[in-house]
Amino acid sequence: MKLLTTDGLYIQKSDLTFLKQTGQLTLDSALIVANNPNIAMNEFIKFENEQEINFFQNINWICDYELAKNLSDSELFSLIEKIVEEKNMIIEKFYFMSPEERKNNLQLLDEIKILDYKIHSYGNILYCLHNGFPEIITYKLTK
Repeated sequence: MKLLTTDGLYIQKSDLTFLKQTGQLTLDSALIVANNPNIAMNEFIKFENEQEINFFQNINWICDYELAKNLSDSELFSLIEKIVEEKNMIIEKFYFMSPEERKNNLQLLDEIKILDYKIHSYGNILYCLHNGFPEIITYKLTK
């Protein structure tokens, strides 16, 4: 989950870790955090550098709390259902491919993982909307 404020962009460590697993995390400062075992997965890390903020803002599958918080439960469930439908279409497409086609389309498996992650993230946002947003615990990056 990401949260843009006037003083920076906050990203949960779990998002950084998932980005690292997908090979999409290219920022050295974020890799340091993702590899730090002393930072809990639910903690938010503050990024203030414009390049870092732009990097995370351009990753559309990291759920934006500011956009989601204004949605009703019905709208959030509808959004989750659309993501599930998209995921199921990709699974079906992959299932009906020949073994050779599957070998050439392994990126579809990554797309499925990303959609699963997005579904889970919107579930977390829904939880926060009903149970309160946890205190943002930040890890100040030292350069």
